[in-house]
Amino acid sequence: MQETNKTKISTKKMVTIAMLVALSYTLAVTIRFPLLPQVGFIEYSPSDIPIIIGGMIFGPIWAFIMSLAVSFLEGITIGHTGLIGVLMNICSTSAFAVTLAIIYKKSKTTKGAIIGFVVGSISLVIVMIILNILLTPIYTGVPREKVIGMLLPAIIPVNSIKAVINSVVSFAVFQGIFKYIKAKKYDQE
Repeated sequence: MQETNKTKISTKKMVTIAMLVALSYTLAVTIRFPLLPQVGFIEYSPSDIPIIIGGMIFGPIWAFIMSLAVSFLEGITIGHTGLIGVLMNICSTSAFAVTLAIIYKKSKTTKGAIIGFVVGSISLVIVMIILNILLTPIYTGVPREKVIGMLLPAIIPVNSIKAVINSVVSFAVFQGIFKYIKAKKYDQE
């Protein structure tokens, strides 16, 4: 009986994760737009929000796995930047969601969540500064010096805005479903 119960829990967890991946991918396909015209190649999509929430529920490893799955799905269906775009998406989402999930896993409180959102946001911005300097010249053909010149007026603000929007929406949604998660013991699997 114990083994059946574990299987049941595992199935529930896998179905929930699959649904979060599907929701994330659907958001990526349906909602995507540039936040600043001068960096039109950096688009905002709320597709990270289900991954962030999944990371808070199931932990950092699952946040990374969901990030991989959605990034590859995007890359083979709607992506126009090839493997570099897939890599940048994985790193961007993981920098935020995995960092947040690690912190929240250690302190499952509102304070822990807020600290996780702040540190996750900072991680996202730092990782994207590095990746844009290294990889954007390769897939856009824009000289590296020009990309560096776009950091302060465009790349950093866009990624900061993205992090703030994702933080506010994810926190609100998570607060809304928190009692359900606790009642169903999703976070204890």
